Amino acid sequence: MQMGLCDVIPRPFRRDGMSWRGERHQSLYAKDGGGEHSFGPLEASRLVEFVAGQDPKRGWITEAAGL
Repeated sequence: MQMGLCDVIPRPFRRDGMSWRGERHQSLYAKDGGGEHSFGPLEASRLVEFVAGQDPKRGWITEAAGL
């Protein structure tokens, strides 16, 4: 599926999306990096730090096709 900028919707970052975001980032990194899975724990710790200090009014994430 090919998407353009019109198909991407920015929305406020929600803490309930943290697990999905970490898992998705890990799977894409493993795929592109040749199967390396040590990235997951590092990314999870960075996400925890980000969420702990995040101003909800300043963070955002994008959705594409409802994902």
